[in-house]
Amino acid sequence: MRANQVTTNTYYLGLKVMTLPNQHGYRRSICPDMIMKSYDVITRALALDSCILVVRYDLHPNYGDDDDFSDFMNKLCKWVKRMPHQPKVVSYFWVKEFGRKRSHNKGLHRHMYLCFKWSPLHKTPTRMTAPLLAKAKELYSKSCGDNSAKVKQVGWFKLERSQLSPEKRRKQRDSMQTRVYSGGGDSCLDMSIIRGRIDFKNTVVGGVIDEAFYALSYLTKAVSKERYSIGANKNRFGSSKAKPLNQTQKIYLDKINRDLACPVDHL
Repeated sequence: MRANQVTTNTYYLGLKVMTLPNQHGYRRSICPDMIMKSYDVITRALALDSCILVVRYDLHPNYGDDDDFSDFMNKLCKWVKRMPHQPKVVSYFWVKEFGRKRSHNKGLHRHMYLCFKWSPLHKTPTRMTAPLLAKAKELYSKSCGDNSAKVKQVGWFKLERSQLSPEKRRKQRDSMQTRVYSGGGDSCLDMSIIRGRIDFKNTVVGGVIDEAFYALSYLTKAVSKERYSIGANKNRFGSSKAKPLNQTQKIYLDKINRDLACPVDHL
């Protein structure tokens, strides 16, 4: 991967990304094309629906490749659309990576997240994520032809279009920081993400959208995508097809972009 295909910028627009030096002093690089696509997936989802749930997963086939991944994604999205609140649009973003040479199955794995309309019918995110994880495990195992294939949920975020202004994000940050110190939870994100990470451990980086984008920027890291040549027909990342926006939704998207262009730290 050439140097002009990666960046070490600490922000994408007004949102922090995971490029700070790690515990070994190595400064992480991210792939600009991936971070741009990930931002587009999330912001367009918020333009379509006023409140969305974003759920991240790690997927590991036990052996071989998972060449039927697109079929797995199609089936999973169809299942989500049959949930009780029947979201009309399911957006997603995924990346394919390889670990170290000596890792099991060459370290082949994927990271992905889903975005879809939040429904108050479920009352808590867990009531939506628990059955979804079970279905993802079932479908991925069938797709890989391997009952030992693994799917792990790695956090969730409830994002509201009305809470994206810099002022509201700063209030969210201060409120969440208090709960991190007190050991409390939050109805809009999995607090274990903040408490368990290495960078900014126990430190909130912004509002819920800032925390979501920071956590999901991990998917765009360059290091595990440059270890091996996957081949021209093996894409390193992919996403759902963008649904056309009507005039009202375009106005929403313009405001979302303006709100997210301002870092919380600069207020």
